Amino acid sequence: MVRVKICGMMRMADIEAVNEYKPEYAGFIFAPSRRRLNVELACELCAALDKDILRVGVFVNEKQQVMSHVKQQCGLDILQIYQDNYAEQIVADGLVWRAIRVKDARGLSLIDESPADAYLLDAYSEKAYGGVGETFDWALAAKAAERAKIVLAGGLTPDNVQEAVRTVMPFAVDVSSGVETDGRKDADKIRQFIERARSI
Repeated sequence: MVRVKICGMMRMADIEAVNEYKPEYAGFIFAPSRRRLNVELACELCAALDKDILRVGVFVNEKQQVMSHVKQQCGLDILQIYQDNYAEQIVADGLVWRAIRVKDARGLSLIDESPADAYLLDAYSEKAYGGVGETFDWALAAKAAERAKIVLAGGLTPDNVQEAVRTVMPFAVDVSSGVETDGRKDADKIRQFIERARSI
């Protein structure tokens, strides 16, 4: 059964929703984004999260010592890292997900060049490193899933997640804006997304 990550936790109401519907992962953003958290708020939200839900910290081109500090402060279980210099090795205690913005098949060569516990595939955008709500060619993701542990992101919603899971057969699916209404997490959409993703 595919695992689910609900990303972009910002409010205690978001935590209450995921505690009720129990995805495997909840994401907290520490990078430029409208969903970016300061460490103090992130720690409060992480502390309120069900202990069975793993805490994923999302970082972009961040220094190693900063990520380690935030991880320790907030009790993060996984570091999800967008990084322009993929030749640079990430040394971290615990799990690391490498995030790759997929423009074409050449981008997937980074899977072979960058050791990680899993690879989050997101749509390429000039505007941002993620969270833009756009899909990409799932056939590329399906090829990648044959040789690596793939977390599929980018434009997923309760309406298309079943097709995405059937097409790609990923390790996990990741959603943020696809379960929001007017920029806020919608508990009913979270429920629908999780139920539909797990129904395949």
